[in-house]
Amino acid sequence: MVVSDDDLRAAIIDALGQDARSARQLAEELAAGRPDRGPTPEELEDLLDDDLAFTRTTAGYFYVPAMVDGITWTVPVDDGDAAVDHLRAEPWLGPITWWMITERTELADPPADAATLEVHGHWDDEAGAEIDVVCGPEGWLSALAGETATLSVRDHRVHLAPCAEPPEPTAEQLAAIRAALDRATADRPTDAALTGRPIDRRFASISTVVAEALATSRSVFVDAPVPTLPALIDRAGLDLDDNSVAAAGFDWATLRQWQAVNRLKLMHDLDQNRAELVASLVRAVQLAAGGDADALGTSDAERRGAAELFADALDDGAIADGFWSELERRGTVAAAEPFAAALALRGDPDSSLGTAWLQSRVLDRAGDGAKAVAVLEGHLAGSASHRPALVDLAGFAADRSDLATAHRLLGLARTAADDRDLGYPGELLADEIDGYRKLQPRKTARRNDPCPCGSGRKYKVCHAGRDLLAFEDRAAWLHDKVVRHLLATTPELPWALAQTIAGPYDDPVAVDRWYDSPIVADLALHEGGGFAAFAAARRDLLPADEAELVDAWLRTDRGLFEVLAAADGVVDLYDVNRDDRCQVVNVHAAEELPQPGLLLGRPLPVGPALRAFAGFLAVPYALARDMSDALADGSADAVAGAIAEVVSFA
Repeated sequence: MVVSDDDLRAAIIDALGQDARSARQLAEELAAGRPDRGPTPEELEDLLDDDLAFTRTTAGYFYVPAMVDGITWTVPVDDGDAAVDHLRAEPWLGPITWWMITERTELADPPADAATLEVHGHWDDEAGAEIDVVCGPEGWLSALAGETATLSVRDHRVHLAPCAEPPEPTAEQLAAIRAALDRATADRPTDAALTGRPIDRRFASISTVVAEALATSRSVFVDAPVPTLPALIDRAGLDLDDNSVAAAGFDWATLRQWQAVNRLKLMHDLDQNRAELVASLVRAVQLAAGGDADALGTSDAERRGAAELFADALDDGAIADGFWSELERRGTVAAAEPFAAALALRGDPDSSLGTAWLQSRVLDRAGDGAKAVAVLEGHLAGSASHRPALVDLAGFAADRSDLATAHRLLGLARTAADDRDLGYPGELLADEIDGYRKLQPRKTARRNDPCPCGSGRKYKVCHAGRDLLAFEDRAAWLHDKVVRHLLATTPELPWALAQTIAGPYDDPVAVDRWYDSPIVADLALHEGGGFAAFAAARRDLLPADEAELVDAWLRTDRGLFEVLAAADGVVDLYDVNRDDRCQVVNVHAAEELPQPGLLLGRPLPVGPALRAFAGFLAVPYALARDMSDALADGSADAVAGAIAEVVSFA
């Protein structure tokens, strides 16, 4: 007899009840009385490890909804969280929330019929990280905002109630938590720290510790309400640090340093020494940004030594790349400026390509692209092997519309990549360059004629092979350049706009789709100020006609249009707010909207024609007034909010 997955899962749930069993015990129980052998322990482990409704502990697996059924937990309801209808999972509810992803969970006595709870990821600005939250129907937490509540699960239904006075932990609960930590960390090895001292790894997540306690001592949590989990950990005499639990007096600082280096090794494919140098660079940046005069040391000798060490480290392209990626991940790119200034003051910037690269990055982020290019070009020899510096210079060459130089520098960067790719900015630039290299530039002179640039040299030894593409082709390339600059300098802006449009639950698939959409990019560029930032940083690098085009695009606002006619890639439009007509060329068929209907877009001038590089969005007539009001407001948030209405309009 072959048992289906659903039948097998139901049999496992029935066999477990409210206890924990090892995979071997479960296999023996499930095989009893069956004509076939039943699932093996290994097959059960694969099934249970992939199912979020089951938790593995040292005592075995248990079925979470059954194990937590009837237990009363205590949780504070933050005002801000209640306003957006969610509860934070950690550190309050981590042990009991993951199964809600797998199975339908209803809210008892909801403000709306058949309301369900769901677990989603939510970006928390204060924490600077994504957190798990339990989301419910609108207003489900309103009555408890700013208060403490109790939460219990009965038969897959969640019950919420006010908690007048948070409960005190029982002696049995405290003993169970202490024993659970010992079990969870009994087999943790020690590792050499950066200082050579062993690292104590006897720590575990708060969810793991509570799960271990439930697996062997469920009754002590059923018999009495459970205080907030941080309070329970504290009263048990244990340390809690960022959702991790350990014995009192645990050396969290050394552990976090060790974890940071391990993460750097994994994320950036670095060896131990390089990862440690990246970690040291990031710490020095944090100190310098905080105004610490001793960020590089407490004496002149220490400061000179640190400056030399960091300059040598930044001369290594892999270290420089990992260092900057860490600043971007932490949102602390602006903090690089005081650190770069400290390095320049204490070291010899003329002798270090890495220091020059860092100064160039700082100048570029400050909007001085011309000086950034000058600093970097003065240090980078043609045979240099500094990947991020080569990629940066290739980007500057692309901004100048110099395809040949950009392609050559990217080739050098790939040679210097040491079996790594070019990273997101580099690969994005490479795709951009490869696309436009397929187009044929217009030759401006014969090979032996004087070069039109006025250098006095023959064309064949001066600008041959570096002719500019036709203006119409460079207009499309210019738009790509502006988007690339936006993603390199302020990627958080289109991300925030994508989240606004995607909706309150931040559906990752929807957010990613909108983040990649040209409409969101153009919204960040125009209303969000990305175009203006590009113009300030790159105007001096652009060919003269492209600089004029940027200025024209800066003056072009978004509009709401009625379609008058559409055929053969040409669309005749009527601007309903400006009482004006225009014609847009090179429109894809998917972007054409037959009457009746409105289009939201920003057609940009390219010579005598208009082109909609960012496409159009169909807007129902019923939402025309709201969209017009958002356009009159002129802010990126207002327009994104109006687009969200269009997306959700039924």
